[in-house]
Order: sequence, then C-alpha cells, then structure tokens
Amino acid sequence: MAVAELTRSKFNPVPIPTIALIATAVQCALHDWTTGIYVPKKNPFRTEAWHAAYKKHVAALEKMKLKNRRLFMAWTRKLYMDCLETTEAYAAAASEDEHIDEDEMDDYGDLLLDGMEDDEVGDGDGDSEGDGEGEGEV
Repeated sequence: MAVAELTRSKFNPVPIPTIALIATAVQCALHDWTTGIYVPKKNPFRTEAWHAAYKKHVAALEKMKLKNRRLFMAWTRKLYMDCLETTEAYAAAASEDEHIDEDEMDDYGDLLLDGMEDDEVGDGDGDSEGDGEGEGEV
C-alpha cells in the first residue's frame, strides 16, 4: 500500500493545524516582500518568530468552525480534494523526461551557481557555516 493511502484519512478533511501552518508559511514568505523588494532571510521561518501568528491562524479557523461547522467541514474536504486532484493530475501528466534516474539522484552539479565550489554550498540548513545549526525552525 502506498504512503498516500495510509495518510489519506489523516488529511481529509484538512486539519486546522495544517491549514494554519500553511497560512503562517505564506505570511512569512510574503513578509520578505514588505519593502516592495525581496529581502531573503529577513525573517527566517522559526518557531520563536512565527508561533504567535500560527496561534492566531488556529484561533481564527476554530472560530470559523464554531460559527458554521457544516460549511467549514465542507470547505476543508473540498480543499483536500482540490489538492489531491491537482497532485493526481500532475502525476498522471508526468512524462519519462521528468523521471529522475538513479545516477541523477546523486548528481547535484547542475545546482551549483556559476563560480561556486562544492565546499561553498553548506549543509542545507540555511546558514553558510555548514555546522548543522538550523534547529528551531517551524
């Protein structure tokens, strides 16, 4: 059985914490544009910076659910189905050209910026130290 089959019931309807987390992530991403110019890493997506916003989203969603449970549940089920249909449609349309073979899985050379050496890449945690200090992120 595929993992999607095991998790379908956990996300249909889409849980409030999932919607709140996504809304918080979008809010964080948009915050990088508040000056009208993109300023990356101006506000990293960390618990200490975004927990209050997340809690506000949860509270607003809970309030919506209390106000009209039937409509709220219908909306979260529709949200799930819309996401699922988009995912299934994309997967069905995938061609052989989009397939990554085993050799390509270990080749990251095309991801390096011009002039960047392998040792400048870091460990993927968002800092350039390469020391694994990326804990505390949402």
